[in-house]
Amino acid sequence: MGHDGVPMLPARALEFRPMLHCLALALCACTRQAADAAKAAPSAPREVTLAVAGTTPLVDAVTAHGTLAADDEVDLAFERAGVIATLSVDIGSRVEAGAVLAKLDVADADLEVRVALGAVRQARVRLGLPPDGDSDAVDPEATPALRQAQATLTEAKLALARAEELARQELAAGASVETARAAHDVAASRVAQAYNDVRDQQVSLSQRRTELDLAERQLVQSTLTAPFSGVVAARLLSPREYARAGDPVLSILRTQPLRLRLRIPERDAAAIAMDQTVRFAAEGVPGEHVGRVKRLSPRIDTDTRTLLIEAEVDNQKALLRPGLFARARVELAAPQPKVTVPRTAIVSFAGVDKVFVVIDGKAQERLVKLGRRLEGAVEVTEGLAAGESYVAQPGDLVAGQAVQVAGK
Repeated sequence: MGHDGVPMLPARALEFRPMLHCLALALCACTRQAADAAKAAPSAPREVTLAVAGTTPLVDAVTAHGTLAADDEVDLAFERAGVIATLSVDIGSRVEAGAVLAKLDVADADLEVRVALGAVRQARVRLGLPPDGDSDAVDPEATPALRQAQATLTEAKLALARAEELARQELAAGASVETARAAHDVAASRVAQAYNDVRDQQVSLSQRRTELDLAERQLVQSTLTAPFSGVVAARLLSPREYARAGDPVLSILRTQPLRLRLRIPERDAAAIAMDQTVRFAAEGVPGEHVGRVKRLSPRIDTDTRTLLIEAEVDNQKALLRPGLFARARVELAAPQPKVTVPRTAIVSFAGVDKVFVVIDGKAQERLVKLGRRLEGAVEVTEGLAAGESYVAQPGDLVAGQAVQVAGK
């Protein structure tokens, strides 16, 4: 070790230092000469394959995000209070329109119906009608009470006529005529009273019939039925629980068809029209799905600056569910030819997209603007025209590099 901390070489190694120095100088000279020769010699042109930009029929469309929703949703509740006796469905159950879903305990309601029915039968008998029947129409003249009153009045009329005749013949005292006239007036008032009694009985029968209808309605209100074909989304109460009138018991969704709700940016709103085709992908559901625009909001939302639209979506196979997120395209017109190239022809760096073309035997960059991504290809909206040639697979090609077109 030297005094400055540098290791000391063995004495024999010091003998070779001049030789090693000369060898290093020779090696550097050879390397420099090889580099200068490489710069002086022109590089061989790179072989590339050219392709011609073609067109693909594409549809102008507006893209938007949205959510699938049920076509209809309703919470079912009993119209009367009671204890739930049966509940035959649960979450996910599919139901048909009119199907019975739940029932209340109807013991009290049955009793009320029987009591009301007995009162109706009693009122019908009083009017001279058979106990059971659908028609409550009655002829007052045919009622027993009125027939009896009419008979009494007829008899009083005859008695009054006889008394008046005997009085003319001076065979009876005048007092007998007054007695007969009084009896006649009483009989006439009884006929009027009988008419009133019949009307009262008719009113009573109508009231008893209304009470029977109410009691029967209580039975109807003890049953929950499906208002439409759909799926049970929620069960909020259980059997033997007490349900108050109006308390939700079940939630039902109509899932055929579905509604796709989309918000269209204000700048694109004017292009949206009824019956336009909507193609969308739903989160977690494979494949593309199709719907048609059926409803347009009459106004632009001032908070989001968007237009709310709804598309109707067929869901007979029940692949889609309300609430799913969807990425959609609203097709605005018939397909038009658009310039497309394979994705392998695009070179992208730092957000800039470009293709390579060959001019005078050298590769040249061409900046392009891309549109829709297709299966293995991409739409070019600016920078490359249909029929122009481009390098099919540029790889690490650089601008200005000499190229040789394959096949030439």
